[in-house]
Amino acid sequence: MNQEIDMADVQVTVIGHVGAELPSNNTQAGLLWTSFSVASTRRYLVQGTGEWRDGPTMWFRVKAFNDRARNAVKSLKKGTPVIVQGRLAQREYEVSRQSTDSEGQPITVMEKRMDLEIENATIAVDLTRGSAPYTREYWNTQAPEGAPAVACASGPTGGLNRYGEQEIVGQSFGSSAQPDIETDAGETGDPEVEQIAA
Repeated sequence: MNQEIDMADVQVTVIGHVGAELPSNNTQAGLLWTSFSVASTRRYLVQGTGEWRDGPTMWFRVKAFNDRARNAVKSLKKGTPVIVQGRLAQREYEVSRQSTDSEGQPITVMEKRMDLEIENATIAVDLTRGSAPYTREYWNTQAPEGAPAVACASGPTGGLNRYGEQEIVGQSFGSSAQPDIETDAGETGDPEVEQIAA
């Protein structure tokens, strides 16, 4: 059972690292979406010693749709330093695990868990950790006559624009609405991510 708790439209900005490779998914209506974990670890300076130490790590589940999802899947991988901004939501769910009772007999135990999710996320690579190439992409929202309600197609390379940026021309048909969908819970894991003192 999954239950999302309304947090009064709280907007947050999180700096961290991508926790796993990004999946590319489609809803039954054909809308593209992705969901991935981000680990954020606070770094603090110990007074007197000048030593940097790691604080506790917080995990966030990030959701992105349509063009944002497409670009995130193409651009990010496990360990990429990112800055994520979006609406914070808290989701409670239950998972089952095997255990034993007082007599040593196997039983199934249900446990409640909680995810912090960032919805409608805007995602950027954290350039304080390194450099990243940039490619501008344009996605047309009007479908040609006879096209299905939702379709995606990569177009030809558009060459360099007047700013010297590489352009990709593409098409994306259908609504930009973001559906209320549930993702598999409990997949964050605990990847080893590089921590660098500011």
